[in-house]
Amino acid sequence: MSPEPTGGTMAELVVENIVKTFGDVYALKGVSFSVKNGEFVVLLGPSGSGKTTALRCVAGLEKPDRGHIFIDGQRVNEMPPADRDIAFVFQNYALYPHLTVFENLAFPLRAVGTGKAEVNERVQNVARILHIEHLLHRRPHHLSSGEMQRVALGRAIIRRPKLFLMDEPLSNLDALLRAEMRAELKRLQKDLGTTTLFVTHDQLEAMSMGDRIAVLDQGQIQQIGSPDEIYHRPANLFVASFVGSPAMNLVPCRLAEENGQRRLIVEDSNWSLPLPPEVARAAQEGRAPSRLVLGIRAEDLSVSLSASDGAVAAEVYVLEPLGAETIVNVLIGPHVLKVRTRPTFTASIRQTVYMTWNQEGVRVFDAQTEKALG
Repeated sequence: MSPEPTGGTMAELVVENIVKTFGDVYALKGVSFSVKNGEFVVLLGPSGSGKTTALRCVAGLEKPDRGHIFIDGQRVNEMPPADRDIAFVFQNYALYPHLTVFENLAFPLRAVGTGKAEVNERVQNVARILHIEHLLHRRPHHLSSGEMQRVALGRAIIRRPKLFLMDEPLSNLDALLRAEMRAELKRLQKDLGTTTLFVTHDQLEAMSMGDRIAVLDQGQIQQIGSPDEIYHRPANLFVASFVGSPAMNLVPCRLAEENGQRRLIVEDSNWSLPLPPEVARAAQEGRAPSRLVLGIRAEDLSVSLSASDGAVAAEVYVLEPLGAETIVNVLIGPHVLKVRTRPTFTASIRQTVYMTWNQEGVRVFDAQTEKALG
């Protein structure tokens, strides 16, 4: 898609220490984040983490108990939703069933008295951007889920708002259509350059679409960073276990002397590893925690049917063929680790294999605070 400029103005969103309670329940506990001009930021978290509440506070549909929300430097806490110059795309599309696609797209413009010629021009332009020109005469009940989602996006785009707010807009689509719409929505946002805040519980959606991701859990921001930072350098055990498919392997470990050197020893196993630099520094300074957790991604592990120097013997627990790859689950002592392999890798359950690892992919967490070392 190569849309014509929409003429909308960009905006910067700043959220500072917002607190929101519902009775005795804290939905948000001092949440802070920002979205720069033209940036696509994703609020990612499980159900009940507070991400939709944060979005509704930005939209003005909920009023925070404490904290501040700024759009382009203007505090908007007391401003009605209609005056914030935002467009909200919901999960359920929210189309008018008795209106055609053309009339659904035109509705926001006619509501503010836009002239007939301009309405027609802007509807045709948005329909061309979203490839729905052939649907303009249809009503919503004659549309597929993907087509209804495009119309809902079009109704948001046509207003030329400062800020897009999107609450799981792709969750009602089937897997194939979701993948297609992820790519199209990301391209559309870049072409339009509109500041966007997007809510999802789907970490694949967040990783593939966001310029930055804010991970929430229990009403608090756990980490904010680029998809690469969130994936490869998780700030704590929650982020490590929530982001990634499969999730990061996490096993208990400790520091111990082995052949005159301090190493990481995985509990109840024959696996020991060199200390990562941040752990070595903490140990040297006497501030290394006594209880640690080792984290490593499935792609940073390798298995072979033949032994090699430094490899650790493991037992195949189960295989998960996924077409383009196979996830091999192996037992190291009592611990099950997931290893990403080529689809051509073949082994049988209970067979002995030999595991090696990429030392640069090793992450270590404090078992008590659950925070990453370094």
